[in-house]
Amino acid sequence: SKKNILEIVRQNLIFIFLHLLFLGNCLFFFFRFHLINSFFLILVILISVYFSFSKRLYFIQNPILNGFLKTILLATIWTIATGIFPFYDFSFSNTTELVCLLNRFVLMLMLSILFDIRDRESDLKTRRKTIATIITERQLNQILIGLVIILLFTTLR
Repeated sequence: SKKNILEIVRQNLIFIFLHLLFLGNCLFFFFRFHLINSFFLILVILISVYFSFSKRLYFIQNPILNGFLKTILLATIWTIATGIFPFYDFSFSNTTELVCLLNRFVLMLMLSILFDIRDRESDLKTRRKTIATIITERQLNQILIGLVIILLFTTLR
């Protein structure tokens, strides 16, 4: 196990260096510009984990679960980046804000799934596990219909 970790580090030295550079820059911006918003740190951590998934430095050894987690993680990152982070005084004080966030998350999740469907052929060739390569087209359509219903419900609320 220890040897595997050292081998992963050796094979991904440039990626790890760039990753640490990214995190260092984010911390610099956080402290330099007094970004008190804790969502900034959450966003940086999620982006960091997403990069690890993209580089296939998996924390979980199940490729199917990784495919789902990567898509959900991407939707979460975009939800925070576009729905919470820009607003300095954002709070979870009422249900309207939570419904708006749910609406944004569902929209981002739908877009992520649609992009996975678009890239399905190239993902199959490279054996990349995404939602579109893991489950059937019928199941994808059922998921998308469910997400459209949730999106309509949260939009009309």
